[in-house]
Amino acid sequence: MKNVDRFGQMTLAIFDQLLESFPIPTAIDQGAMLTAMGLTPSLTDNGDGFGPRVRNWRELDADVPLYRVYINTLDWLLDENFLRKDGDEFVLSSKALAALQSVPPAVGGQSLGSKVSSTAKDMAGEAGRSAVGELVGQVIGAAIRSMSS
Repeated sequence: MKNVDRFGQMTLAIFDQLLESFPIPTAIDQGAMLTAMGLTPSLTDNGDGFGPRVRNWRELDADVPLYRVYINTLDWLLDENFLRKDGDEFVLSSKALAALQSVPPAVGGQSLGSKVSSTAKDMAGEAGRSAVGELVGQVIGAAIRSMSS
């Protein structure tokens, strides 16, 4: 799997987690994100109050430097103003929220946020994997449209 494919999966999982907790900033549940991607993370709790952390990033996908993709996905989402950061916690920006609440005709009458949530729960399957790239593109496109109107 390519970096851009893992970026898409991580983006949807992050949006799903943050939409569920909105407007409360929350730490990204890395284990849940990787499990939704069809991977089996090994977790450890450092006792730092931030919950379990993944300790086997390198073993999960030999083809993709997953931890670097994860960190750079977060950085890109922050740089492009889809997320706001508060310490180790994140919250959706108004740009991301507007995009996720939009209901484009191509999604069949449901909001992009609903589509993100359903797709993020089943990204490991073939249908989920093929829907990820298109859905990330729809969310980014909706964000651009909402900011230009």
